[in-house]
Amino acid sequence: MQLPSAHQILHSDPLLPQLAHLAAATASRLYLVGGALRDILLGRAPRDLDFALADAADFARHVADRLNGAFVVLHEDFVTARVVLNPHDAGKRRQLDFAQLRGPDILSDLQARDFTVNACAWLLAAPGTESLALLDPCGGLEDLASRTIRAVARANLAADGLRCLRAFRLAGELDFTIEPATLSWIRELAPGIKHAAGERVGAELLKLLACSRAAACLRSADDAGLLEQILPEIGPARGVRQGGYHHLDVWRHSLLTVEELEKIISRPAAVLPRAAGAVSDYLSAPGVIAGLKLAALVHDLGKPATRTVDEAGRVWFRGHEQIGADIAATITRRLRLARDIRVLVERLVRLHLRPLHLVRAALHDSNCRHQPPSDALSMRAVRRLMRLAHPHGVGLVLLACADLYACRGPATSPKYRHDCTLLLDDMLVRYLQWVNEQATEPLLRGRDLIEELGLTPGPHFRVILDEVEDARADGAICNRRQALQLARQLAARLGVQSGPACGD
Repeated sequence: MQLPSAHQILHSDPLLPQLAHLAAATASRLYLVGGALRDILLGRAPRDLDFALADAADFARHVADRLNGAFVVLHEDFVTARVVLNPHDAGKRRQLDFAQLRGPDILSDLQARDFTVNACAWLLAAPGTESLALLDPCGGLEDLASRTIRAVARANLAADGLRCLRAFRLAGELDFTIEPATLSWIRELAPGIKHAAGERVGAELLKLLACSRAAACLRSADDAGLLEQILPEIGPARGVRQGGYHHLDVWRHSLLTVEELEKIISRPAAVLPRAAGAVSDYLSAPGVIAGLKLAALVHDLGKPATRTVDEAGRVWFRGHEQIGADIAATITRRLRLARDIRVLVERLVRLHLRPLHLVRAALHDSNCRHQPPSDALSMRAVRRLMRLAHPHGVGLVLLACADLYACRGPATSPKYRHDCTLLLDDMLVRYLQWVNEQATEPLLRGRDLIEELGLTPGPHFRVILDEVEDARADGAICNRRQALQLARQLAARLGVQSGPACGD
């Protein structure tokens, strides 16, 4: 492959010349290593920078002082120090990691790394002081040129079980292929990932899911026996036959749902043309794409425990979404995922059937009543569902579409999927329009229920206030007096005692 010049590497990132001068001033032999160098060699802009040197902690403190960054030691036994620049500005934040050499010299360090493409180093030198010094003891440049993920050695994979998962993540991020010997080692060593900390596995899995080729990587990881080591809950889903809408068993359907979701994410306008703008905005939030794919991967894991067959031979999975949500919560807790990701996954799994139930009922009613499907769709029911899904209503519709397109059994057809998707698009657009058009101020707030009706705060407040806003949206009420009257009726229906309203 065509190597960049020393000048091109040095100026590939504005921080590198500054760090080169600091290294020269302290007589430190500072090596740019790992994913940062790999990305620069591939012509990609690295977000964060990784370095290796003999005096990692001292040099990192010096960098933090000179560049006004935050300093923290990540590992004390095997020293890795991190400097964060602009820590309070997400748009400008940069992360610099300085690791102690693993061994007596840089060559020993590189030979202890995970994959050859991460086992190159470049001696960072101030302009005019040294020529290009690119070290490649493991053949990483050749593997970069051939787009290959190759373990440096079997022992290196065995040293850290997480590296087996990282192989698939790198293959997805870089669009590389894992070479056969490395795949064979991963199959042998897959159980070792159980010894890795849950938060490390969770972070690596989310990085993999964020890739545009995550579905293919998940299949490969599953074929290698690795995925079930991370998610043992998928074992019972293998071979569980379904009927009606489905043509695959539960687990293969789940993998196909992730694949269909990726297609939708790549071209939202092809599936949800009217809501495409809102979809793109939703997907731009940090972590959302990875969280959505995880929800798609685990959305049917409640089915094995709920499978029944009736007298007519029809297969049912009643309540699987509730069991599945509990399983999803167990998985996300075990992987120590952030709370916002846990909420996204559990909420979408719990609600994933609801959008399709709504559109299927609307299609049935429109056929019976000879009216447009959109007229048969209950927007009150849609609003209730979107409130339950908030802030992931868009994500719920995306999961429903992916789930629908992964169903190709005898009870469905291309036309049926198309009609359902049109209605899901219409549902989402109309809901978002309602959100934009509704009055900024609600007719009632919690304090009104306390002061005007004498109610004691509790979960019933949310139910009453939502019903009041639904009634206003439906045109049943339009002012505060009517809202209070309805709230009192709702409180009585819920068995909540209320005092007299002001003015009574």
